[in-house]
Amino acid sequence: MAPTFGYLQLSLVGERADEVTGELEALAAHFDGSIKGRVFAELEPPGQALWSMLTAGEHERIRATAARRRIALERVLGGPPPTTALWMLLDTLARCNGEPTYLLVPSPQHFDGLGVPRDLMLRRFADACPSLLVRYADSAQATLLLDGQPLRETSADDGSGALVDLTVEAFAHPVEVVRSYARWKLSRAGLGDLVEPVDSLMRLLVGAAVDDPTTAGDNRLRVVIHPPQATTLTLEVWETGDHSDEPVGGKVRQLVDPGGTVERYRSAPGGTVTCCELVLPTARSRPTKRHVAVEFGIEGLPIQHYQADADVAEVFAAEARRKHLVAQVTIDDLVTPEMRLLPCHRLFLP
Repeated sequence: MAPTFGYLQLSLVGERADEVTGELEALAAHFDGSIKGRVFAELEPPGQALWSMLTAGEHERIRATAARRRIALERVLGGPPPTTALWMLLDTLARCNGEPTYLLVPSPQHFDGLGVPRDLMLRRFADACPSLLVRYADSAQATLLLDGQPLRETSADDGSGALVDLTVEAFAHPVEVVRSYARWKLSRAGLGDLVEPVDSLMRLLVGAAVDDPTTAGDNRLRVVIHPPQATTLTLEVWETGDHSDEPVGGKVRQLVDPGGTVERYRSAPGGTVTCCELVLPTARSRPTKRHVAVEFGIEGLPIQHYQADADVAEVFAAEARRKHLVAQVTIDDLVTPEMRLLPCHRLFLP
């Protein structure tokens, strides 16, 4: 059972605290979890609590006194609540050790008015627990929300076969939404070694879509991660905005190297698709053959051409140069079947 927690501001639910907590518990059960004993409830701001106990006549006298003394009463009454529960929650999330974790909140408004911008708070949550999935239960809409946005995810039996298929709007906080969701899905699928490169790509590609002033206002993003094939993993970012003529950034290309590919093209409806193909770490670690050209510096002896595993070729070349065993060693990928195996191949195996 995945760790599941609840968070709410008591000032926003009033006497419905037990009812709202029950709704969160029902939502937790939907994910085979429970928030019993794991609800972090932020207390009502002291100024609001005291104000609610006063009569209308007392309100008027306090307002008159505040005006006379030039005290901004609205600031006193509208100040943020204590954030003790928020800090305790953040500390708890940091102890989840990378496990897929749920945080259930009545609505996005429960992250507002705390003296810290909501997007900053969500980034701290993601830093503390990268596998965190924040879900809102808005009883008025009777729907599941992910970071305030309706979660559109393909079901496992719809025939698409995608590991991740998530649609978000390019406003609010889609970067953290997509990053958290992708990390969670990859971890659950046993692909933990792909979490970091995919996370970095999502941060760059989705972040660029959000920051683009020409498209972000009405840009819808669809992120698709396909199940890994024999040696590669393919991910796509579909956008309704059209910037397909823009080159892909150098940082994205660096992330897919070595051996991967990235391309950008215009989709049929007129939007933009950025497709990245990553080489799996297991495939990248397999020895690949390299051409080793050895020049001994002996008159009449032609250059000798061999093949060797990539790591063996590098070690041999370094040793040969260091000990001056040969005149020159050149390594490239121009391997042909006729080339003999490097005679001392076994000596340089890792």
